[in-house]
Amino acid sequence: MTEAKVQEMATAFASCTGDYARMTLYDADKLTTHMLDTFSRCGVTTSLSPPPLTTCHGAESKYKGITSECGYEGGYTCSASACIANAASATVTMVADMIAGLSTCTGGYAVYGSVTAESLTQSLLSTFNACGLTSALSSPPPPSPAIPPLPPLSPPPPSPVRLCQADVFDSRFTVDSLVGDRVCKRWLDAGHNCSTKWEDVCTTDHPNGADQNNSTLSTVACSQCLPPRPRAELRMGGAAVVTESNGLSGGAIAGIVIGSLIGAALLVGLAFLRIKQLQQSHPEDVKLKSVRGQV
Repeated sequence: MTEAKVQEMATAFASCTGDYARMTLYDADKLTTHMLDTFSRCGVTTSLSPPPLTTCHGAESKYKGITSECGYEGGYTCSASACIANAASATVTMVADMIAGLSTCTGGYAVYGSVTAESLTQSLLSTFNACGLTSALSSPPPPSPAIPPLPPLSPPPPSPVRLCQADVFDSRFTVDSLVGDRVCKRWLDAGHNCSTKWEDVCTTDHPNGADQNNSTLSTVACSQCLPPRPRAELRMGGAAVVTESNGLSGGAIAGIVIGSLIGAALLVGLAFLRIKQLQQSHPEDVKLKSVRGQV
């Protein structure tokens, strides 16, 4: 068997169709690796040379050859001369060539394209070490720890000069709550609070006049600096009912209604008991009045 014969067979297989279309997968490299494997098992010599390691079938055949000659976990054949020779000839260059070859695999062999130099080296060393064989290969270094991403940059707070400009501190803030909310947000984001005065930050006069320089941020019509709503108490006997600025609360109203109903019921009960007492103390008068009423 020669390389010319193998090439003729590959060319013929490429023309197969129908039920034999699967034979088109056997190109020259695949045919060569299969024949060499068969000849090796039979102990037959041949003039065929294995495909280069930089080809898909050359790299795949080399890897399968090492694993079959050295065995697998639970069934290593470490004393085989072929296994010892593989361990002695394994180098970093060999691994690099095999990775280059596996990366060219397509079709049913495309899965080999995901093999990395680190994983291939680790697999070969695992076999050699289990057999106690030395090799020029060395374990790949552990992966470097991932560098944590930098935190997102936050925009710098507005400068005092920017806060004090009239277009930022809009003079309409006294009547426009939306504008006031924007003003307060800028000042609060800059680290100030609702009690900060204009003159504490700004060197220029207030947009509404110099007489407003001592005004605090709370004077701006904004929702962030609204004063607390006034609360009052309505005394009912010894209890205090809390009311709000806009009238009694719902709970207070319900309490008043229930109290009124209970008071009315007590008055009706007392009146009924009083009538009973009168009837029991002067029964004759009651009967006489009843007879006179009938006459």
